[in-house]
Amino acid sequence: MGYISRQQYYQRAYVPDTAIVTSNDAEKKVLGLTYTLSKEITLVAPIYSGSQLRVYYETKIDTPPNVVTSNIFRNGIAIGTERTNNTNGYIAYEEDLPTIGWKIGDKIQIWEYDTFIVLYAYCRNFRIKGVGSEFVNTVV
Repeated sequence: MGYISRQQYYQRAYVPDTAIVTSNDAEKKVLGLTYTLSKEITLVAPIYSGSQLRVYYETKIDTPPNVVTSNIFRNGIAIGTERTNNTNGYIAYEEDLPTIGWKIGDKIQIWEYDTFIVLYAYCRNFRIKGVGSEFVNTVV
């Protein structure tokens, strides 16, 4: 005779906010004419699929008038809005993204490229923002 046991697991439901959940703030520079991984944060806890997280980051280019193009990716697939910056001063970008289907181990990433191969594209202050409340799901 078999039985099904009850298993509980914790998830967090997030709403976009200014509170920093996690960050990767160090400045990173990349070189390339096609999208290149610049920054990455790995999801280490379950997130409720009905949530939204705010992704924040800043970019700049080595030497104007060249352009840095950047976007938010999940596991190597673009999920955000493509952004461009042609200044050597940092410009901040923020975007609220739904967490449908996100799971532990997923990578939230910033990919970027420059329009001229010998110049760098920079990224810093990559932050995931939101306010979360923990709740228990029971699997029967």
